[in-house]
Amino acid sequence: MKLNHLIVGTCVSTACALSAWAMDADYWDPSEKKTKSVQGCVGVSAATRSLSAGWYSVEGEGIIIDGTLALTGDANLILADSATLTVNGGIAGEGCNLTVW
Repeated sequence: MKLNHLIVGTCVSTACALSAWAMDADYWDPSEKKTKSVQGCVGVSAATRSLSAGWYSVEGEGIIIDGTLALTGDANLILADSATLTVNGGIAGEGCNLTVW
């Protein structure tokens, strides 16, 4: 899969429940001009409420998080081909980064 890299912003510190599972995911690294793989990414679902430091993956269309998504560390979010993620309450936090691949 080919994905674009985008620095979304700087972010947070709040603890919330995370409903997730582990998966492998690929992303496009534009600085190295090649596809890379990450093993053990945490899957993001509608029940996800926070992202701590680590790697996360969104698979599939129409994932909607009702409420705020809190960042509690530097997180990497891989959007798979055709994946969509809507966060109705916005993304909150300070002092960390969210990188979307």
